[in-house]
Amino acid sequence: MSQKGVSDLNDLLEGITTKIGEFTQAIKDSYQRIDTFRESIDKKMISLNESITTLTNVIKEEDQILSKNLRDVIGEVKAEVQSFKEEVKISEIKDILASLKKLVKIPEKNAINKNVEKIVNEIFEITKELKGLK
Repeated sequence: MSQKGVSDLNDLLEGITTKIGEFTQAIKDSYQRIDTFRESIDKKMISLNESITTLTNVIKEEDQILSKNLRDVIGEVKAEVQSFKEEVKISEIKDILASLKKLVKIPEKNAINKNVEKIVNEIFEITKELKGLK
């Protein structure tokens, strides 16, 4: 084989080796990006689970408050009914109903709404990142 042929063959092999090295590095970089993305999604899923747990706890607390208020109102109504054995006028009934209306305390839903909003936003973030993979 001539000196020129050997030199050309060496250049060709060197080029192939360089391309294989670049390809290998690109694969390593892709794996690294996938791992970073996976870690990001894992963190977001953990955050989402924590938000759902928080929402569940808030709902339980609100349910307890509403249940207590309902029991209190029922107790008040029973007490009012017990205290009026004789017939009352319609104007008196209106006054009683107005006073009962004041007894009912409904807690604000701000805590629940904020948690639901946080969960929905986290789900949208995860969805956007998953769509970005395609």
